[in-house]
Amino acid sequence: MEPSVSRLTSESTSSPKGNYFQEYPNVALVTSVSYLRNVVGIDTHLDKVKALLEMEINDVRIVGIWELLRNKDDYVNNKEDGKHMIAHRLRFKKVLVVLDDIDHNDHLDNLAGDLDWFGKGSRIIATTRDKHLIGKNDVVYEVTTLRDHQAIKLFNQYAFKEEVSSECFENLSLEVVNHAKGLPLALKVWGSFLHKRDIIEWRSAIEQMKINSKSEIVEKLKISYDCLETIQQDIFLDIACFLRGNEKDYIMSILASCYSGANIELSVLIDKSLVFIGNNKIQMHDLIQDMGKYIVKMQKDPGERSRLWDTTDLEEVMANNIMFFPSLRKLDLTGSISLMRTPDFMWMPNLEYLNLSGCTSLKEVHGSLGCSRKLIRLDLSHCKRLKRFPCVNLESLEYLFGKLKILVTLHLGDCSKLESLPEEIGDLENLEWLEARGTLISQPPSSIIRLNKLKILNFAKQETGGDLVDGVFFVLPHVNEGLHSLETLMLSYCNLIDGGLPEDIGCLSSLKNLYL
Repeated sequence: MEPSVSRLTSESTSSPKGNYFQEYPNVALVTSVSYLRNVVGIDTHLDKVKALLEMEINDVRIVGIWELLRNKDDYVNNKEDGKHMIAHRLRFKKVLVVLDDIDHNDHLDNLAGDLDWFGKGSRIIATTRDKHLIGKNDVVYEVTTLRDHQAIKLFNQYAFKEEVSSECFENLSLEVVNHAKGLPLALKVWGSFLHKRDIIEWRSAIEQMKINSKSEIVEKLKISYDCLETIQQDIFLDIACFLRGNEKDYIMSILASCYSGANIELSVLIDKSLVFIGNNKIQMHDLIQDMGKYIVKMQKDPGERSRLWDTTDLEEVMANNIMFFPSLRKLDLTGSISLMRTPDFMWMPNLEYLNLSGCTSLKEVHGSLGCSRKLIRLDLSHCKRLKRFPCVNLESLEYLFGKLKILVTLHLGDCSKLESLPEEIGDLENLEWLEARGTLISQPPSSIIRLNKLKILNFAKQETGGDLVDGVFFVLPHVNEGLHSLETLMLSYCNLIDGGLPEDIGCLSSLKNLYL
């Protein structure tokens, strides 16, 4: 079946100045039969959404689809520039915009803050699990649960790999479907769990469902977790609490270092519909992730939990407990906007990766970081309030660099108070990437030329100005045949004048990209 095509026009297409384009809003609604062969109960929903999207009304319409399961994605870093860009590019265009995973008012404000951002007749679809985020004047479509015949059909697809159940399992199947209350995810998970199991196992599982019949759906789904082997449970919790949404190869490199036979155990989780692979990333549905985090939080004392991911819990544990993490290699606190100081890194002797990016309240980094001799990557970008760094003010970085001998990547981008780098930075003999865009640095130390493994060097400033005060100009030190491996040098908007670039810049024999 060929997808139908809807042409959206901002002006008459007969006009030589007509600005029109083709969109395919129905691709999500009408696609090949083979692709949708396992989709149950979606027809009714799609017909209603199509009706809400009719283009006969010439006003901008926001359609809120409530309670669809979501997938996490990246966020736009510079919100104001993003809002301006959206309004500038789309204000005269008739467009279809889909906003998935709306879980905060800021999301709508930043991505569709004003109807004037879009041309007349535009349609905006927003999916959310929180009905209160949808405005009173917006059209709301609430996704309902499956009807009985649809629920049975979906369950059978996963329990028996066909739409009709085996005769001896028919009554048991009806019991399971009844407990699922029409929730597609529960039907999928339970069906996968019961696949190829005998009648005795079916009856035992149903008894567990009855015990939890008054609990929330997360508790009901827990039966699929309880029947996993210990190693499978551990891998599942690692993905639910930390790794969901990352590239498969990246996740497997982590799991393989912790568990024997991680590939085989992951395939078990996939077979049981607890995780799935999408765009080469390991994903899981929101309710499944909620179940994993619920299991960990059953231990109410954060200090006793097997995994910590919540910033508040982590701060509490770090403040009240002296913990030794001999095996910890990665600590990612990205976006922990309430974090004001870091823990003592003396208790993390094997730390290789530290990400404090976007910790906008961070004022102090513990001095013990200078002792992290195995650190490979350090990210302090967007730490705009950082005032103290190992023993010093962030106006310099002395003391630290002499000990981080194997550091490969150093990100200091948008540390707006950073004015200088110490001479000791030249001791980072394995450094390959130095990111210092958006800082106040105007004169890098001469020792920087000793970084002969450095491939990327970025001192670019903001296009709008404000990084360097008037009368301050950027000066790059003489190369002196150093920086043998440098391929990319970024000095955009650095207030360069005569003498700002050294006469021997031509000695950068590996340079491929120069941005001025």
